[in-house]
Amino acid sequence: MNLDISIIIGIIGLVLTAYSIYLFVKKKKYPGKLTLIKENSVGLFNELANTFEEIKIEFKDSPIDKNIIYIKGSLINNGENDLNFNNSEVPVGLHLKENLKWIKSKITKSSENVNCTTEIETDRVLNFKCGYLKINEFFQFEALIETNDSKFDSGNIFDQFDPKHRLINTQRIGITSYLDERQRQKKQSSVKSYLAMLGLMVLLYGGSAAYQTYFDASTKFEYVSEGEKFEVTPLTNNKVEINGIGNDVEKTITINEFKENYKPIIPQKNFWENLVDFIWVFVIMLFFYSLSIIWDFFQLRKSRQLSNIIDKEKN
Repeated sequence: MNLDISIIIGIIGLVLTAYSIYLFVKKKKYPGKLTLIKENSVGLFNELANTFEEIKIEFKDSPIDKNIIYIKGSLINNGENDLNFNNSEVPVGLHLKENLKWIKSKITKSSENVNCTTEIETDRVLNFKCGYLKINEFFQFEALIETNDSKFDSGNIFDQFDPKHRLINTQRIGITSYLDERQRQKKQSSVKSYLAMLGLMVLLYGGSAAYQTYFDASTKFEYVSEGEKFEVTPLTNNKVEINGIGNDVEKTITINEFKENYKPIIPQKNFWENLVDFIWVFVIMLFFYSLSIIWDFFQLRKSRQLSNIIDKEKN
């Protein structure tokens, strides 16, 4: 069992090490990073005009009678390099998948000294003209998208984006959403719960292992012969010393005689011994609980970083 646990721990260690090396190399090779924040999306016809008869929504002086989706998002430089959009061989932009069409867009907010504009190059390509976007700077945009699918779910619109750029040493544009205060508190509660569970597991298994170590160290081997119990102590001259339990027998016999006449008493495992036998379950649970904690921690950290960049401009 110890060998099996060592193999499991070794495999887990190798996987985590390989992933850490991958992230390190990726960060060093592509220090630039742009992240698209999903902030809002609403189906103007399906979710508003078609639901409430009292609401009338017009676009260019004509009532909306198609599924037009309003979106709001932000593009943030959360990498380690300032980015010059003018040096991108391919314009920084959002490409739509089939059956979708850009119909209107504009910049609504940005960091100080950031001057950006939008340009709808084709029905499916929206480009951003921005010049320099320094570290921890952002711009926010709003846009309208038309779809021929009357049942299209506006909540999935960001999944239909294919961000493009050709900026030097810059990763592919990631799409994410930062957590609001309620979601952050929920994540924090989850992390605390996982940590409490981990602490309980460590105490339980650590205590059982410590108890088992002491128990093993203090246990003497017992044997039985003709209904009598004996404790056995090995000697260095191919003999063993026999001491009776509940009787006055004390003698020394040869190994061969001992093997022929005495049988070991195998005690039943107690709770702590059984618990230690399932240590591999603990290792697997510890691994997945640790992954959950790490995942939630980095989500909280990333969400705070992104929201702080945007919230700074509100003050």
